[in-house]
Amino acid sequence: MNAISRRISSLAVTVLVVALFAHPAIAQVRLDLVGHPDGKISRVLGLSYDGRAASGLIDPYHSGSTITPGFRWERDVGRVDFPIESPGVGISGDGRIVVGHALVPGQQGYRRLFDGTIQGTGLVPGYAISAANATNYDGSVVVGFGSNLAGDIQEPFRWTPTTGIRKLTGSPGGYGQARGVSDDGNTVVGTIDPGTVLNPPRAFVWTEATKFTYLQNTDGRIDNMEAFAISGNGHFVVGDNISQALLWDNGVPLVLSGLPGSSTARDVSDDGRVVLGNYGGFDKNFIWTPTLGMMDARVYLEGKGIVFPSGTIGVNLSCVSGDGLSFGGSLVASSLPDENSGFIATIPSPGGIVLLISFTGFMHRRRHASHLIHEHL
Repeated sequence: MNAISRRISSLAVTVLVVALFAHPAIAQVRLDLVGHPDGKISRVLGLSYDGRAASGLIDPYHSGSTITPGFRWERDVGRVDFPIESPGVGISGDGRIVVGHALVPGQQGYRRLFDGTIQGTGLVPGYAISAANATNYDGSVVVGFGSNLAGDIQEPFRWTPTTGIRKLTGSPGGYGQARGVSDDGNTVVGTIDPGTVLNPPRAFVWTEATKFTYLQNTDGRIDNMEAFAISGNGHFVVGDNISQALLWDNGVPLVLSGLPGSSTARDVSDDGRVVLGNYGGFDKNFIWTPTLGMMDARVYLEGKGIVFPSGTIGVNLSCVSGDGLSFGGSLVASSLPDENSGFIATIPSPGGIVLLISFTGFMHRRRHASHLIHEHL
């Protein structure tokens, strides 16, 4: 190799090293199992924006216990189980705060701070139970529902440390839940039946300024619609029209299709380009992207390089990270409950792949250029 070739090769290596260590788009393909106590199984229900932290619950399996505690998991740290029955339904975008429903104190929603402190949300006036479903990026806003003991009347709420728990202004009453909130805490989404659980549900978007706005189907109707999650920037909402998964982009509905059976969308990345949900009677999961359409979730993840443990017979997804690169859920194993663990699967971003392809192309051009140099020496 002559001096010119060596300099070009050295430059190529330098480009790759800088790209690998300085470019955030290159992520390692990895599968993290959160584990579980003996005799129980775990499920991941919420992910931080970057997928490095998760919340979830521990289900009894054959231990004879009926207690379902929650947990917080963090990469390179592991799982921390909560000492009371308090499933970790949601986690803040920064990964520091977990929310859910706790028996202590008093069957109400809770917020668990990073230092382990538990704060109850209190109860919606006139209701006996409350439960938290989601929180915003920094955990300062919590949303969920208040319920009577029978569970047939529910009111969506929004909670902050300063205002306490408040029913969403303008609520028509009946049976409703707030299920998602934007990063700034100002936009809330959910589902409400104006009357009782027997009435057609409506998917709503709520802000203090606009109150309840009902999302439309592609034919303009608002009945028989549900909303389950909102993107961090508040632009995208996902749900269904009872039989088809839907993605709303600033209120404009798009039907997500491509797999057999009925479907519903359950979570969405911040840019709206990754949606996950259920299909085929809701016993299977899908991942949707604008370029690939709706794909079976396990097929999608394995196609991205994820290798599930031997004996895995099912992959149940619950959530996607804000950056769209991590997916959380639980594995169903043939040897229960040994591998029935919550998991986080992380894949490289398209940007990282493009960077590697660009480097490969650069190396090809370098070899071609080196060949020409030798020809002219």
